[in-house]
Amino acid sequence: MINQVEMFGVSCDRCKEQYECRTTGISFRTEISDIEEDASESGWHISNDGQKHYCPKCHTINDEDELIIKNLELHKQISFDEFIKHGLENGANVVNGLPWSWKINGKAITHENDQCYIVETIDGKKEFWKGRDKLIAFESGLRIMDASTDSHAPGSCPM
Repeated sequence: MINQVEMFGVSCDRCKEQYECRTTGISFRTEISDIEEDASESGWHISNDGQKHYCPKCHTINDEDELIIKNLELHKQISFDEFIKHGLENGANVVNGLPWSWKINGKAITHENDQCYIVETIDGKKEFWKGRDKLIAFESGLRIMDASTDSHAPGSCPM
């Protein structure tokens, strides 16, 4: 018999990372309180009203027990070489010395060929080409822009 079951998961309100238990790999539970308790025990912050969730990378608690949301590297331009380095240093599967797939702020990155990656951006899945494009990290997500333009996107700053 097949039964439909409603499941609940927790994702970070800051970086959008999905909670996954390090020991069991479980990301979803049938009860909200169970998944929030699991995440909390793994260092996640769950607001008292259950409306906000922050992963350990995005928050800290200061000496006065106040929640501090960490600043992420936002509004930053990333070259293709920096992009490759990020993948190699941040858990990407590596094939022939190149990162194959990983995530930046919860957004999927996949290898298309040695000169191009498919990036989940604000505008949907887009190609990021070596020598042609630059990647911009905004608070709302990633965007790919033509590397030959001298102007910077609103709200961004040069590296």
